[in-house]
Amino acid sequence: MLETLKAEKFYSGHSEPLDREMILAHINEMKELQKKIAGFMDKKNTLEEIRKEFSKDQSNIIETIYNEIAAVR
Repeated sequence: MLETLKAEKFYSGHSEPLDREMILAHINEMKELQKKIAGFMDKKNTLEEIRKEFSKDQSNIIETIYNEIAAVR
């Protein structure tokens, strides 16, 4: 979807303005987290076990991604 937008700055209302490269970096970071979490889930790790593999400040995003993956499996 980002490819269809001609904007160079993005304003979420929750952070500083981001440019296209920053948005792409964030998207790639989220995709990597999804892959890692899915890999742990494939090995039958629980959410609590998976959380231990990441920093505490990522706890909320880890749970969100875990629940989204679990919902479609």
